[in-house]
Amino acid sequence: MSGVGAMHRYYAEILMLCCGKQVARIRGIIPRQEMPQAQRNACLMVLGYVLVIGWSALSANWLPFLLLMLPRVVGGPVVGLFRVTQHAGLAMDIQDHRMTTRTFTPTPYSNFCTLI
Repeated sequence: MSGVGAMHRYYAEILMLCCGKQVARIRGIIPRQEMPQAQRNACLMVLGYVLVIGWSALSANWLPFLLLMLPRVVGGPVVGLFRVTQHAGLAMDIQDHRMTTRTFTPTPYSNFCTLI
């Protein structure tokens, strides 16, 4: 999935969680007893995004908006590439992580790009 598609799904799920709507994917990840905390955190994230976008609009400057959105758009495909190199061709649906991942040594540049 491209960075833009992943970003769209991410923000849609954050907004739904903030509004109290629970998608099946969210219910499968977050335990029921931690759902109020997750909803509060989602609302704080939405507030942060609204403040940065408002700051960008009021100052008539794209820089705050770009610093907020661009890393997810550009970095999404890069992270996907690293996931593929670690997991491609290995066993699936096994609980032991040693059977489903491989060790790889990134170059200094890719190390910087992913901030490992």
